[in-house]
Amino acid sequence: MRLKWTWIALIVVVVLFAVMTMSSNEEVVEMIVDTGEEQYTISGEDSLERFLGYWDEVEWGDHTMPNMERSQDVTVTHVLSDSEEELDYVIWFHDDGSATIVSPKAGEGIGEWDEEFGMLVETELLE
Repeated sequence: MRLKWTWIALIVVVVLFAVMTMSSNEEVVEMIVDTGEEQYTISGEDSLERFLGYWDEVEWGDHTMPNMERSQDVTVTHVLSDSEEELDYVIWFHDDGSATIVSPKAGEGIGEWDEEFGMLVETELLE
């Protein structure tokens, strides 16, 4: 009986590992930036690495939803390699230089860039 539960636990662990590995292996192959006035694509390897580095600096967590009285400043769509799935990240830039980002991924939710990265991302995406 004990051996049976050991095998079941092992199978569950292997399946969970496979699912987590599968979803994290997908690479962003293209980013589509929509400012409301124009739309452009970021697809070069160097550019993608730089922008994805900005995403590494987002502090995900229990942040306040941005003021919805004004629409977002930019939407950045990540196009994934294998599934060609598109993830729409919505970004608001604030007067203090920070930025709020809303993710379509359940594990991320609402995130923020501090003043340094908020201004950097704003400059890169909007100018």
